[in-house]
Amino acid sequence: MSRESIKQVSLELFRRYSYVKTSVSDIAAAAGIGKGTVYLSFKTKEDILFSLLDDEIDNLKLDEDPAYSDPAIDLQVKVSRFSKSLLDLHFQIRDLMFGSLENLRGRELQDVYQKITQYLDRVVAFLGRILAIHGYPVTEPTSQALREFALFLSGRFIIYIFSHDWSNRTELYELMPEWSRQLFRPLVLERIG
Repeated sequence: MSRESIKQVSLELFRRYSYVKTSVSDIAAAAGIGKGTVYLSFKTKEDILFSLLDDEIDNLKLDEDPAYSDPAIDLQVKVSRFSKSLLDLHFQIRDLMFGSLENLRGRELQDVYQKITQYLDRVVAFLGRILAIHGYPVTEPTSQALREFALFLSGRFIIYIFSHDWSNRTELYELMPEWSRQLFRPLVLERIG
């Protein structure tokens, strides 16, 4: 069985039961293969999850969206638009990992979000390209400011879903552009401008 087939079976199980409640044995059984075959393609169940998240990030296709490379479109409009894509990614992580709130386990959440920081470099690089289009030099202080912006925005999302309705996406999609405006100017523009 191919690596992609194992990922597809895993994705279906993660969506149906959550990453937390799915074991490698479950994946192997659903795929009609032995556990050892799964381990030939992936070292751990977590590796499967991160491979799926890589796919989700690639599916956002931010680099292909012409609006981001158009210097006539306001920088803040692009940042607000990007923040919604970041929100989509967080919902994907939440849905695959836990499904519902009763599946939430603190240690697993902590482990995953610590590892999610590897995606932060991609976020920072993308935001840096947007800034460069608008004439801001991308330096180490700029990258650090963008990193802090992405972390603060992500943290605000996480705190919000834990303190409000876990499933209410609509309200978050309405709030995210305002949050990004409130955070982007002081965390990025005022520090690098």
